[in-house]
Amino acid sequence: MRTWKINIQPTKDAVLCDYFAENTTAAKCMYNVANFYIRNTMTGIRKSPEERTACETEVLHYVFTGIQKANLHARENYEKKLKKYQDMHTEKGDKLAADLKCKVFPYPTKEKWFLSYGVLDAIFKYTDHPTYRRMNSQVNQNAIKKTVKSWKSY
Repeated sequence: MRTWKINIQPTKDAVLCDYFAENTTAAKCMYNVANFYIRNTMTGIRKSPEERTACETEVLHYVFTGIQKANLHARENYEKKLKKYQDMHTEKGDKLAADLKCKVFPYPTKEKWFLSYGVLDAIFKYTDHPTYRRMNSQVNQNAIKKTVKSWKSY
C-alpha cells in the first residue's frame, strides 16, 4: 500500500480544512458519547431504579429502547427473508431457510453490562442520536470501535 502526502493550505483549501475540522470534532464527540453510554450503563445497571442518577436513567432508557428497536428490525428482516426463501419452493430455498438465523442484540444485565460495538452502533442508529447522524458512518463506526477497544484493554 502506498502512502500519499498531501499538503493542505488553510488559505487556499478552506472548504477541505473545514470538513476535516468538523469530522475530527465530531469523532471526538462520538468517542465521548460512546464512553458515556458504556460508563453509565455499567454504573446504572448495578443500582436499583431509585438509586440511579438522571443521566444513568436516561442512558439506560436509550439503551433499552435502541436494542428493542434493533431487535424488532432484525426480526422483521428475518421473517421477510424466511418468507422469500420458503416461496422459492426449491431445495436451495429450503436449505437457505433452514440455515437462516435471527440475530438479536442482548440486553445488558448486572453480570454482562458491557455494550459491544454492534450493540452501541445499533443503539445510536435506531434512536437517531444526533451525534451519530451528523457525520459519515465510517467515522462514527471507527470512533465507536476505538472506544470499545479501549474499554476491553482496560
